[in-house]
Amino acid sequence: MLYFSRRGALALLAGLAAGGCRFEPALRSGQSAAILAGQFSVSVPGDRIAFLLEESLLQRLGNSGGIPSYMMQVALEVSEGKGAATGSGGVDRLLLSGAAEFTVSDADDVRLADGAVKGLVTFSSIDEIIASDAARKDAEQRLADLLAEKIVARLLLNSDEWSL
Repeated sequence: MLYFSRRGALALLAGLAAGGCRFEPALRSGQSAAILAGQFSVSVPGDRIAFLLEESLLQRLGNSGGIPSYMMQVALEVSEGKGAATGSGGVDRLLLSGAAEFTVSDADDVRLADGAVKGLVTFSSIDEIIASDAARKDAEQRLADLLAEKIVARLLLNSDEWSL
């Protein structure tokens, strides 16, 4: 009996399509993006979310452990808004939006790359303080991770233009 899997067929087609367009992994050894790993010092001044963003960036870029080749400065702005209202006028979902502007410079303080990214996450606001606080902290971590992913993706896309 012949067993046909749609998922398998789709995976095969996706693999053929990616191979046909000369798809190459950004972090393949020898690529400039792979050389960037562990070459950064990251500074994100601010509050808890800034700390989470800095940790998330270091996790993705790798900590230099010694003298870094590149310094990244990030300016972070976070705001909170109402996402959904209840029938009685209360709020049961809140929005947490963040905007991060980053610059990458070398050891001689020459600006090599810069950019800006934005992100938005939501979380539930309920009457229980502990649960609501846990939801907020989770949303802050998700926002930091989202912004870090966008920053690193932007760096990887343009790393051939500015990396040493």
